[in-house]
Amino acid sequence: MWLGWLKAIDELDPDASPGQRCTPERLREFIQALLSRDKPSNAEIKVRHLATVVAAFDPESPRAHMTNATRHLKRQMRFRAMTEIPAIDEFLELADDLRELGLTGADGREIVDFARLRDAMVTAMLPRRPFRRFNFAHLTYGEGQDIQLIGGRYWIYISPSTTKTRKSTPKPFPAKLVPQFEEYLAARDRILRGAPPTNCLWISNRRRLLAPPSMSDAMARRSKAKFGEPYRTHVYRNVAASHARDGEMAAKLLDNTPEVARGTYRHDCKAQALSDFHEMLGLKPKSTDETFDE
Repeated sequence: MWLGWLKAIDELDPDASPGQRCTPERLREFIQALLSRDKPSNAEIKVRHLATVVAAFDPESPRAHMTNATRHLKRQMRFRAMTEIPAIDEFLELADDLRELGLTGADGREIVDFARLRDAMVTAMLPRRPFRRFNFAHLTYGEGQDIQLIGGRYWIYISPSTTKTRKSTPKPFPAKLVPQFEEYLAARDRILRGAPPTNCLWISNRRRLLAPPSMSDAMARRSKAKFGEPYRTHVYRNVAASHARDGEMAAKLLDNTPEVARGTYRHDCKAQALSDFHEMLGLKPKSTDETFDE
């Protein structure tokens, strides 16, 4: 497609090397042509394949502009995906609906009702404390565990050795979720009667650790039933950053100061959604401006 496009604009030089043909200016024009008729995800694939071909046939040519171009397109993809997901209020409604069904025992099956309570807790908690899926799925509860009751308040502290950055700070459990959390703990204790003891917070229908892929699958099923789209755990983590539009909503979700909110969403610090979130809080966002010439 790259060579066909060059030929169509009368810029195909048969004597030039692949690296000489793929200049920053031509690459920028090529991407604009792709985006005019296709979505960023497909454009990113084509540019990535072009970079692979250039690297194979002309390994000495500069390729930084191609790397920056694919990175820029990925950010466009992320922003587009985040702005097309439902509003945060709709995710919180999903959590409330699941919790209500779980508490009323609509199906009369204990394990089904427990699964609803568990998924309601996950749905409500992920936007407020958006840990990585691995850390979130492996949370433990009890004395000396990740979640502890200290001085009448629940605190979350994940071991730094298990985090991506090897850093961790204690975080208060979302105050507005404490009643729901205690309901979940009571249901968890009932489900675990007769099962081997465990400190795992999230329990599967088989009364064992709910593995990270299983948690994502559960969230996808719940969201597909409500929204028609299977949103997995990372989307639940991002809904607050992409849809919080005022200080009241930020306080409702984060239960924290703006400085803590900024640290909470550092995992997505170069996404446009985070810039919107920082702007809403009155903070100076990091620059997301990039050129293909760098």
